[in-house]
Amino acid sequence: MKKVITIGMAEDHLIVREGMISLLKRFKEVSVLFDVNNGKELLVALLTSKPDVILLDIDMPEMDGREALDQIRVLYPEIKVIMLTVHYSEAHILDCLKRGANAFLYKDAGIAKILEAINAVCRDGYFYDKKVSETLSKQFKNGESKGSGSSESKISEREITILEYLYQNKSNPEIAEKLSISLRTVEGYRSSLMHKTGAKNLAALISYAIEHGLIFPKTPDNF
Repeated sequence: MKKVITIGMAEDHLIVREGMISLLKRFKEVSVLFDVNNGKELLVALLTSKPDVILLDIDMPEMDGREALDQIRVLYPEIKVIMLTVHYSEAHILDCLKRGANAFLYKDAGIAKILEAINAVCRDGYFYDKKVSETLSKQFKNGESKGSGSSESKISEREITILEYLYQNKSNPEIAEKLSISLRTVEGYRSSLMHKTGAKNLAALISYAIEHGLIFPKTPDNF
């Protein structure tokens, strides 16, 4: 039986929060554990309840989504975080991905897209819709983050191969089999990549790799 995905939500607009919860309750594959008004309340809720995924608004009083995301990445790195916002700009997208968000969605994305993102971050560790993919592709093409002497110059060809497989959603055992190496070796490469790039999770690692031209981003037409 498929595991029910548990959800926590932080959103300061009550009508938006209640509306999204009402829609999510229609689907048996997800269960909303709690909903709160801001980042501070979210951190308090996480002391006693650990959801699989947090739907996190960027702009909130007391503590906004960015600050809360930073705290979650330190305290609860295993929790997946989907940022929700009305400010769907390239700057916001890149900032949140660099902070370790697993996905970035516009609030008007619709419940089907939100559910798709929830399932994707639990399965793959990240979800990039067309807008996010195009932003990362543009960042790569503009070459804004390239340059010798930066941390990506220390990344080996084998590590780039590992990155490519991770971007293809391959698991550690699958990568080990394809490269004829041990599972522990793959885990070592992943740890090394996290350390070299400063990435806090897989989504941030993939975002870094695309921005620095280490792998080529997908630009799906059907999102």
